[in-house]
Amino acid sequence: MPTNNRIFYATQLVLLNPQDGDGTPKGGSGPVWYSPRAVQTLGITTNFNLTEVFSLGQLEVYDQPEDLPDIEVTMTKVFDGTPLLYTMCMAGNTGADSEFPGVNGSGLTVVGNNRVNVQVGLYPDTAESAFGTPDNFISMSGMYLNSFTYTFGVDDNFTEDVTLVGNHKVWGAGTGSTATSHVLGFGNSNSRNVFDKDGSDEYRASVQTSRRMNLDYANSTFPEGKGGINRPSSTKNDTRTDGDKPYYQNITISSDLGREEIRQLGQFEPYYRYITFPTEVTSEFEVIGSEGDYVDASDFAGEDACTSTFTQLEDKEISIKVCGVSGQVVFDLGSKNKLTSINYGGGDAGGDNVAITYSFRNFNSFSVDASGSFADGDLCLSTLGTPPTA
Repeated sequence: MPTNNRIFYATQLVLLNPQDGDGTPKGGSGPVWYSPRAVQTLGITTNFNLTEVFSLGQLEVYDQPEDLPDIEVTMTKVFDGTPLLYTMCMAGNTGADSEFPGVNGSGLTVVGNNRVNVQVGLYPDTAESAFGTPDNFISMSGMYLNSFTYTFGVDDNFTEDVTLVGNHKVWGAGTGSTATSHVLGFGNSNSRNVFDKDGSDEYRASVQTSRRMNLDYANSTFPEGKGGINRPSSTKNDTRTDGDKPYYQNITISSDLGREEIRQLGQFEPYYRYITFPTEVTSEFEVIGSEGDYVDASDFAGEDACTSTFTQLEDKEISIKVCGVSGQVVFDLGSKNKLTSINYGGGDAGGDNVAITYSFRNFNSFSVDASGSFADGDLCLSTLGTPPTA
C-alpha cells in the first residue's frame, strides 16, 4: 500500500448500517449499508478511561487499569434532498433496503434503542473519488445517536449536525480483515461508490440543496401570538396573531439525549445506553426586530392570588417543514413548547439591525417525518459498493 501524504474530503467515505436495539443489523448476515451524501465534516474522538491505583510504600503510581474507552463520532451534513443522518442512524432493522419506515414520524421512545454501525474508508490521496476497497478503514459498531442540531439560516445552506457515542473502534485493511466485528461494507476494486451515478464516472449532484426559500412557512407551525413570537403590525391585543409574517433570519432545533450506560458484572462492555428522559428539546427563532417582542415579564406585584392566573406565556405548537422538488421533511416538536427567554440585541451605532431571538423548549417531543427523496434509501444505498438503483 502506498503511503499517503494526506487525507482530505475526496478520499474519505462514510458508511452507516442501522441496527435494532438488540444489535440485529439491517440486512442481517448481508448488512445493508448507506453512504450519507453531502457530509461536510467528520470527527472521531477516542478517550481511554484509566483508573489509578496507588500503594503505601511508593510514590509512583502502582497500576492504571483500563476501563471502557469512549468513542464519539461527529458529522455535519447539508440538506441535499436525500435521507438525513438522523434517519439512517435511528431507522433500525425495518423495511426494505430503500425504506426507513421505523423512524418516520416516530417519537424518541420508539427509536431511542436503535443503534448504527459506522465505517469510514480511507483511500489513496491520488484518487479523485472514494470507490472500491479502501486502503484501510475504521469500524465502529453499536453506536448510539447522542445529540442532534438542525440549522436553517437565511444566508447559508440548511445543515444537520449529529453526535454518535459508543465503546468500540477498530482499524482494518482490505476485505479480508478480521479486525471488524461485522461485515466490511466496502466493495471490491471494480465496484463503484454511491456518488458514481451509473458506473461511467459521471458523478452525482445534489437532488436539491436546501436554502431559505425551501422552508415552507405556509405549511409550518411557528410559535407566534400571545406569549410567543410577535407578528409585526398586529393589533396590540391579547392574541397578536393578526399581523404580518415575522422576518425570520435563523431557526435552530437541537437536543442532547444524554446517553447513560448500564453495566453488569461479568461483562466489560455496557449492555445498554439509555436516553435520560426527560430530555429537553430546544428551538430558537431569530427575527429582525421591526417592533418590540411585546411579551410582558411582570412580577405580578399586588395581584390577587385568587383571581390572577399569573400566566404570561402559552404552550405553543412547533412544526417546521422543509420542501424540495422531490420530497419534503417535517420536524415536529409537539404542542407543549414554551418560551424560555428573549434576547434583544444589535442596532448599534455601526448600523446593524436589531435582532430578537426567541428560545423555546419542550420535553421528549421530537420526530422526523420524511417523504419523497428525503426518505429514498436508494439514493444512499451502498451495499458492498453496489451503486444505487435510483
